[in-house]
Amino acid sequence: MDEQAATGTRRIRMDTRHLLWIGVAAPVLIVVLVLIAAAATPGYSHLYHAVSRLGIAGTPRPTILNASMIIYGLMMCVFAYAVYDRLGRNRNARLLSIAIAVHGIGVMFAGVFNDEFVGSGQMIPIEAIVHTTFAVISYAALLALMVVFNIILRNTPFRRRLIWFTAAVVSISMPLLALFIFKEGSYFGLFQRVGYGITLFWVVIITLKLILFLKKLAKLT
Repeated sequence: MDEQAATGTRRIRMDTRHLLWIGVAAPVLIVVLVLIAAAATPGYSHLYHAVSRLGIAGTPRPTILNASMIIYGLMMCVFAYAVYDRLGRNRNARLLSIAIAVHGIGVMFAGVFNDEFVGSGQMIPIEAIVHTTFAVISYAALLALMVVFNIILRNTPFRRRLIWFTAAVVSISMPLLALFIFKEGSYFGLFQRVGYGITLFWVVIITLKLILFLKKLAKLT
C-alpha cells in the first residue's frame, strides 16, 4: 500500500514538473494577445495608450484583452501550485506560490472588472477603481515575489547574479510605472509596457533558471 502511495506521489510530481513551463508560456501568451487586440483597434497606440484601454466596452475587440487577462491569471495560479509542489511544499515554497497566485488573481480580476473612459471633471466609475486596485495588487505581488525569491536564495551560488538582475528590473520598473500612474509625459503607454513588461521578463528568466536547476538536481539524485 505504501509503495502504491509513493508511486502516486512520484507521478504527481512528474506532472507538476511540466507545469513549470506555464511560467514561460503565460507571459508570452498575454503579450501576444495584447498585440492582437491592439492591431484590431483602429487608432490605438502602444506609445500613448494604456493596455487597459483595449478592454473597455465600446472598443472593437474588448474580449481579447479581458479574456487574455483572465486566462493569464488562471495559468499563473496553476504555475503557483507547480512551484509549491516542485520546491518541496515547504515554507519557502509556500511563500513563493502565494505571491505568484496573488499576482495571477490580481491580473484575472483586472480582466473581470474593466477600465472605463473618463472625461475631464467626471467621477471615476467604481468598476474602473476596482480594475486599477487589482492591477496594483498584481504588481505589488510581483515585487513581493522578487524579494522572497532573493531571500530564499541568499545562501546559494546564484545569489549575487540574481540580486543584480532583480535590482535592475525593480530600478527600471518602478520609476516607469510611477510616470504611467501619474500620467507624466506623452509616452505613458510606453512607460506602462516597459515598466510592467520587464517584471514579466523577470518571471520568464527565473522560471527557466528554476527548471534548469531542478533538472540538474534531479540528475544528482
